[in-house]
Amino acid sequence: MKKIGLLLGALWSVGVLAAQPSLHMEVTEQNVGQIPERGGVVSRSYRFVNAGDAPLVIVDSKVSCTCTKVEYPKKPLMPGQSGVIVVRYDPRKQAAGKIYKAIQLFSNDPQGRHILIFRGEVIP
Repeated sequence: MKKIGLLLGALWSVGVLAAQPSLHMEVTEQNVGQIPERGGVVSRSYRFVNAGDAPLVIVDSKVSCTCTKVEYPKKPLMPGQSGVIVVRYDPRKQAAGKIYKAIQLFSNDPQGRHILIFRGEVIP
């Protein structure tokens, strides 16, 4: 009986250690088309779900310029829960022309970083 208890305890601890979050994005790239240079801030939402079996925590984001801001949930998302990442782009902070912004997301997902793309064209 003691051996069965030890075996069940070992199997349970392996299951707990194997539990991992999984950040699954519905869409990773959005094209906003033409944006008037003086048209104001443009925002897009990127929906995601924790497809894993452990809590998911987004810990940081990186953008390539001050024209782009990122908002993401600060609290852990339980398995099956969904969330939204909002990317805001200010066309006044960049010259007219094509834009391609890569947003790096860092979480406790074992895959490491995830990349979101925000593209379009700023017109005068």
